Amino acid sequence: MKTTTQKLTALAVTAFSLAFLGTSTFSMEVNLNPVGQYTEIKTFKQSTRDKAQCEHFMGSYKKGVCTFTQISSVNVQKNSQQELEVSVETMAHDGKQCTFEGKLEAKNQVQYISKSEDCEIELRYTSTRSVSVVTNGQCQDFCGAGAASLFVDNAVK
Repeated sequence: MKTTTQKLTALAVTAFSLAFLGTSTFSMEVNLNPVGQYTEIKTFKQSTRDKAQCEHFMGSYKKGVCTFTQISSVNVQKNSQQELEVSVETMAHDGKQCTFEGKLEAKNQVQYISKSEDCEIELRYTSTRSVSVVTNGQCQDFCGAGAASLFVDNAVK
């Protein structure tokens, strides 16, 4: 597996102090290899007295609180032609799932896009070990009915 070195350039935030006022530019070398399995696990709680309803929506009920766990995964691989392919799977707290698969194209050094019909997803690498997924808002066909989405905030290797 070949890891490429890519250069990221960012503008620093304007700093203010009694001694310094100005902006600066810095750059750093990053070894970004997008191939890998990334996972995000979120847990959130909701007060309720209805244990049956909590469990119906895949929650865990204890002392008036329903705890939900939401799991998302992003898998990036190279196919036999050495093209990048992505699989994004998300599960909402109510058990509803979204699944998207497609080829990835580099948008720039840290962003990759994949399109299928009207749906476009964008992978944004936030570090060498984490990625987020955003969509153009036209991806509900990959999720079925309900509040599930392909959004992934911060999946890590």
